[in-house]
Amino acid sequence: MQLNQAIKKFSGVNTMMKENYKIMLNAMEQENVDLNETLSEVAECVEEFKKLG
Repeated sequence: MQLNQAIKKFSGVNTMMKENYKIMLNAMEQENVDLNETLSEVAECVEEFKKLG
């Protein structure tokens, strides 16, 4: 009986860890998108600045 409870508890923790990992990956992907957008804007500004010089 204790073994079954331990297995169920472990399975629950394992599932929770997988879900948290997915959440973290999604957050990182969003941060990367934001970073890429920012870098693109900076590159555009640099090109505009070069045209002025």
